[in-house]
Amino acid sequence: MQARVGLSVMRPKFQNDVDLRKDREIALADLILVCSSLARDSFVEAGVDANRIAILPLGVNLDRFHPDRVSEDCAPSSTVRFVFAGHVTAQKGVDILVEACRELARNQIPFELVVAGSYADCERHLIEELRRYGELIGRVPNGELGDVYRRASCLVLPSRFDSFGQVVVEAMACGLPVIVSENVGARDLVESGTNGWVIPPNDAGALYRVMAECAGDPQKLRTMGKAARKTAERTGWSVYRDRAAQTIREFLQGYVPGTEENKRCSGPRLSD
Repeated sequence: MQARVGLSVMRPKFQNDVDLRKDREIALADLILVCSSLARDSFVEAGVDANRIAILPLGVNLDRFHPDRVSEDCAPSSTVRFVFAGHVTAQKGVDILVEACRELARNQIPFELVVAGSYADCERHLIEELRRYGELIGRVPNGELGDVYRRASCLVLPSRFDSFGQVVVEAMACGLPVIVSENVGARDLVESGTNGWVIPPNDAGALYRVMAECAGDPQKLRTMGKAARKTAERTGWSVYRDRAAQTIREFLQGYVPGTEENKRCSGPRLSD
């Protein structure tokens, strides 16, 4: 799936070794746990029976990632601040973000941008343009990311391929609505117009339109941020552990050792 969108950069021999190892792991597995419907679809596309796959979305540390605990009497900023968190690369759709920001600036739509992540592998011209529209603060330790989110209004992650995207659920836990592409696995948590937006991949125009909508209605973002937090509260690590235990328990209850039927066994899926 990554190769199809032009993101596979492994040397052929190394790629073959990785593929062979994955094939052997899949052949040995009775049940395969994946973190999103996108990840599941990549397995199915490769020929794996969907009945052998269970979706188990990743969790979030709700104590570390939480909304700002300041007095509600404090007046929020009227300028929307977007935050991008992750490696500053084409895989994460940074060039798409740049194009959308360029259009916002051209139409004189006020906004702020903060980019948190390593940009050592990013093309120089993209770095220079990002600096024109916002602040590049470099890689931020996970323990400090919550402060970055709490100073923002909305997370933007227009990735070309992201099997989950942990920053999405972390930002939601901090009370931020999110803008993600359809190729971000954490899209499973996003209800467009309620706690965020899901846009087509490789579509800077769609990203621009949603960012412009956000910039024009900061109050709507704050309302959506509360819904985003409620979504995140259903994905804490304690919930993840309970779901994992339930998934494996229910699978084992229907497991009959030594039969080929196990390879076709319909394991429980948590996409619902």
